Amino acid sequence: MEGLAAVAQVLLYYLLPAFAGPTDGIAMVLLILLGTLVLSGALGMGSGKKGKFLYPVLAAVLFLPSVLIYYNESAWVHSLWYFAVSAFGVGAGSLIRYLFLALQGKGKK
Repeated sequence: MEGLAAVAQVLLYYLLPAFAGPTDGIAMVLLILLGTLVLSGALGMGSGKKGKFLYPVLAAVLFLPSVLIYYNESAWVHSLWYFAVSAFGVGAGSLIRYLFLALQGKGKK
């Protein structure tokens, strides 16, 4: 699952800006942030692997080369936003999974 999320994240970072127009900047950033949140939330709700908590670091690092391709040096800070949004998504997804399992009585005892 982590591999699929990483591939989808790369597609968000590198294909979306390739098709964006010069006036689509804010919408593109918001769409990438939303996509990052959805991907990391789905990853958090997935299996109980501990490696999913490294995904926010991966999401931030995967963005860095796109700064050199599409943006100027002011975009470096966006990697921190993608880290934060991804960390929130993984945490929220994990919490939702935990609560769902607890309500079913299948939580860890």
